[in-house]
Amino acid sequence: MHASIENDGILTEMSNPDDATTARPFPDDVFGTVCIAGGGKTSGVTAENMTHPPSQRDFSADYNETNEDGTEVVPSSGGNPTDIYPEWSWDHVRTYVSIRHANRFSKTQIRALAAQDIVMLEKYNGPKTYGSTEEGTLQAAKRIKAVNPNVKILAYLNAMVHYSGKSYAANKSWKDEWAMFNPKRNRIYKWRKKWPCYDHRNLEFREWWIQRALSMVAHDEIDGVFIDGIVK
Repeated sequence: MHASIENDGILTEMSNPDDATTARPFPDDVFGTVCIAGGGKTSGVTAENMTHPPSQRDFSADYNETNEDGTEVVPSSGGNPTDIYPEWSWDHVRTYVSIRHANRFSKTQIRALAAQDIVMLEKYNGPKTYGSTEEGTLQAAKRIKAVNPNVKILAYLNAMVHYSGKSYAANKSWKDEWAMFNPKRNRIYKWRKKWPCYDHRNLEFREWWIQRALSMVAHDEIDGVFIDGIVK
């Protein structure tokens, strides 16, 4: 299932492999009317009950990764390794939301996001309010988790496309030499003729990119990183 809306500068996507007719959508007065395509169907969706049934599945039996010395792999925080999974139940279609908003989300929007299983906070989240996408992402995550701490929240990074400009604080340390260069045309490669592409052969660039990811997941409110553009 996939849905997208554009309303007052808000871009949203919701994805799920199950039949769209059983989805738990956003209220249409929060983000605008949502059109969902899934299971070969397209439909306009209005408000429905957005509550979560309790999780029914225990993932502990599924987690059996070990280190070379035979010890169990656990998150660096020392928490339960099953904490990395979203809550699971077959009682309703699982929802995944990808969203960005240049300004601060309203309280109503935060409550709608907190009712989802997974929220991926896209690029360009909150820089107009908080000064950078990194801080905007973190503040949105904190507000969502305050309503529902069980939501899994992912920060966005692109593996190939460099979104330049002032919206990312990390761009202050960006070096133009990290962009992929086309010697035949004497210019850098650009995605959609606008955004520079990364040159992964550059070790310094790779360390810079990895540190961006580590800096985000260092916050308790960020459960992981959504890596886009892997196959561009």
